[in-house]
Amino acid sequence: MESKKFKVIIVEDVKLELKGTEEIFRHEIPNAEVIGTAMTENEFWELLKVHTPDMVLLDLGLGGSTTIGVDICSSLRKNHPEIKVLIFTGEVLNEKLWVDVLNAGADGIILKTGELLPEPTAQERVEKALRHSQMLIAYKGEYIGIREMRKHMAWYMKGLPGAAELRGKLNYAETMAEMEALLNEYLKNHQ
Repeated sequence: MESKKFKVIIVEDVKLELKGTEEIFRHEIPNAEVIGTAMTENEFWELLKVHTPDMVLLDLGLGGSTTIGVDICSSLRKNHPEIKVLIFTGEVLNEKLWVDVLNAGADGIILKTGELLPEPTAQERVEKALRHSQMLIAYKGEYIGIREMRKHMAWYMKGLPGAAELRGKLNYAETMAEMEALLNEYLKNHQ
């Protein structure tokens, strides 16, 4: 029995990578139908008015700006929740971007090395959040750093079981030690 075809739009601003990716889809993924390609954000939105894909393969660094990919992903999740979004990126070492794009609603990340990344575990999120906290405190001092970090913690914990309760507690943390204790308690109770 033949698998049902799924429709794909590829968004990539480097022509060689766009053409190569399109060829891989056409020849290596028989149940994928490439219904359009775009090299800019505007081209993509115009294409979306005419075609409805099942999936968008979206270059995170579109136009040289990583925020455009995150914004497109967020808008797609809000306005077209039925469309799956896979982020395609060469940002191998920028894990903060991975968290941002997953929080924006991406269904997955494919490194331009070809490796599909799993969603970060609770342990990995906590480790990154603590590292982010330490860097922010080193830069701005504990009083300001902790207060600014509270809003970032919400993004790191989004989607985890019990995240709402944890965010509520983290919003009252006054010190790095309190924040760390709350996160470690969360991990202990959610293993």
